[in-house]
Amino acid sequence: MCGVFGVVAPGQEAARIAALGIFALQHRGQESAGVAVSDGDQLMLYKDLGLVAQVLDDRRLPSLRGELAISHCRYSTTGSTVWENAQPTLRLGPRRALAVGHNGNLVNTRELLARLAGGRARLPASTDTELLTALLADEPAADTVDALCRVLPTTRGAYSLVILDERRVIGVR
Repeated sequence: MCGVFGVVAPGQEAARIAALGIFALQHRGQESAGVAVSDGDQLMLYKDLGLVAQVLDDRRLPSLRGELAISHCRYSTTGSTVWENAQPTLRLGPRRALAVGHNGNLVNTRELLARLAGGRARLPASTDTELLTALLADEPAADTVDALCRVLPTTRGAYSLVILDERRVIGVR
């Protein structure tokens, strides 16, 4: 049970709004928090262990500039409580850069891991979210939406996602 939040805020700094949104969802996860933003050209991420107010405070938010953001607070269902497993995940893949916030569980991770070139050695974290992010970043598709349309039908489980690329925020349930 995690909290996920997405923001599209033309003319505003989306990181503050995303932090406030995830603060309201703090009851859904109190192990870690994070926010990823896009300024239209690149993605930036800050995440850490702790409560939302401790992680996403006034010292960190001003450097996260952009009109698009996703945020996440975590209650672990897979993977231990370590920094690497905090979300959102960020991947600068050969096809695309993207960040993913995930609530739920994938139940066919072994099958999905077999599809990932390089396997588990390419994953810095031990979560199903990290695996999904790597598959999406590597998918030879025209864009993020096309990658989602190709990868998500191969997943099994129940989940909600917020996905951020350089140009958009996408929600999946």
